[in-house]
Amino acid sequence: MPRPLRGELPRPALLRALADPDVQLLALVAPSGYGKTTLLAQHARQTARTAAWLTLQADEAEADALEEAVAGALEQALPGGPLTHWRAARPSQRSAAARAQGLARALDSAEGNLDLILDGTDVLQANAGRWLDAFVAALGEGHRLLLSGCEAPPVALPRLLAAGAARVIGPAELAFSPEEAAQYFAGRRAAQAPEEAARALEGWPAGLALVASGAAPLLSPDDLVRDVLGRLPPELRARLPEAAVAEVWSEEQLAQLGAALPPGWLREARRAGLPLTPLPGGAARPHGVVRRVLEQELRQRPERHAQLHRAAGQQAEADGDPLRALGHHLQANDLDRALALAEALVARYERRWEARLVRQVIEQLPEERLSPQLRRAWGQALLETGEAARGEALLRALRAEGHRDRRLLFALATLAGRAGRFAEQLALAEEGLALAGPGESTLSLRRLRASALLGTGQIESGLVEAQGLRPRPKPRMTSWNWAGL
Repeated sequence: MPRPLRGELPRPALLRALADPDVQLLALVAPSGYGKTTLLAQHARQTARTAAWLTLQADEAEADALEEAVAGALEQALPGGPLTHWRAARPSQRSAAARAQGLARALDSAEGNLDLILDGTDVLQANAGRWLDAFVAALGEGHRLLLSGCEAPPVALPRLLAAGAARVIGPAELAFSPEEAAQYFAGRRAAQAPEEAARALEGWPAGLALVASGAAPLLSPDDLVRDVLGRLPPELRARLPEAAVAEVWSEEQLAQLGAALPPGWLREARRAGLPLTPLPGGAARPHGVVRRVLEQELRQRPERHAQLHRAAGQQAEADGDPLRALGHHLQANDLDRALALAEALVARYERRWEARLVRQVIEQLPEERLSPQLRRAWGQALLETGEAARGEALLRALRAEGHRDRRLLFALATLAGRAGRFAEQLALAEEGLALAGPGESTLSLRRLRASALLGTGQIESGLVEAQGLRPRPKPRMTSWNWAGL
C-alpha cells in the first residue's frame, strides 16, 4: 500500500463514497494524475474493514496470473488460513470462473468485511476481466471490490451499474475544486494563487501539485503531459500532435480532418493515462495542457499545421460555429478568411449589444489588418467594457483619418455630450444625419441632436426636435444604441 504523500489532501466527500457498504464494486476511472491511487490508499488506511491491496503489473494481465496475485494479496491481508481449502481444491478446478467463485466464497469464513483493492486495471486482458466478473458474482455480502485505472476496467460494469451494485467515480469528481486547491496550496505553503492555477489546470491534481511544489520554471504541468506522452507506442507518439487541432477527440472526426493517426489511437491514449475527459459515444475532450503541448509540437511542421487547422476551420463553419472556425483560420494564417468571419461575427454581436464578444473576436486579429468598421466596433466595445480612454482614442484616430460612418459619429457625439461639449455633439450628430440614406433609422442621432440643441441654449429648437421623437425603450444592458442610428 502506498505511503502518504507530503502535503496529501484529505478528501472526505470522496472517502464517504468509497466507504458506501451498499456498493459491491467501485471503479475509479480517470487519467494519470487525478489522485486515484492516493484516494484508495487514504481509504485503505482509515477504514475499519480489512483491506487487501494489489498494485497490478504487466505480468498479471492474464486470468491465471491475476488469480495467483489476488490470492497472495488476500492471504497477506487475512492471516489464519481462510484460503487453505481453496488452495487445496484449486488443482481439481479446471475452469477459471469456478476457481474465481471458489476464491470469493472462501472469504465467507474470514472475520469481518473485506475490501479487495486492485490498482492499475489497465493492464488486464479480457480473460482477466471475465475472471473478475465471476469473482464479484460469488462475493459474499459485506465484501467489496475497488478498482482503479485510466479507462473502464474489463468487467461487466453496465450490468452492475444497472443493478445498483456498482459505482464509477470519474475525473469530474476527482478533480480538485477551487476550495480544495486553496486548501492544498495552503498546506504546501505555496506562494502561487490557487484559484488561477485551478482554473488553468481544470482542477488536475497532479498539475496543481507540481505548481504548488514551486518547481517552476524548471518544471511545469507540460512536463507531466510529456511524461505520459512518452508511454505511447512510437508511431502514435510521432503522429499524435495532429490531434491538437480538435477540441473533441474521436477517431472518426480526426480522420475526417485528414489527421494521419493509426487505428485504435484514442484507446491507446486513454490507456497511457493522458488527461482526457470521457464524452458520449466514445469521444473524449483532451485537457487544455495536452492540446497546448501537442500544438507546440505540430507547429514544428508549419505546412501540416496550416493544412490541419484549415480543415478544422472549414469543418467548424460547416457545423455552424464561426467563432471556433475563426480561431482555426487564424492558426492556419488564413487572414482573409478570418477577417471575413470576424466581420460577420462582429455585426451579429453588435446587434445583440455583446461588447465583450466583440472584443473577443477583434482582439484575436492583427491590428494592422483591421478594417475601419472593425476598428470602430472595437472602439465602441472598449467604451462599453470599461476602457473608455482607449476606446475614445481609437474612435478619434479613425475620425482624424477621414473616416465617416454613422456609428462612429454617433459614438463621438455621445462622448462629446457626456463631456459637456454640446457644440461638438451637435455638429457630429448633424454630420451623421446627413449620411443617412432613404429608409434608414435616424432616431438615435436625432435624440443626440435634440440634446445638443438644448445644451447649446437653443431651447425652442431643441424642444421642437424632442417633441418630434417617439419614445423608445432603452436597449438591454447598455447605454449605447448601435443598431438604430
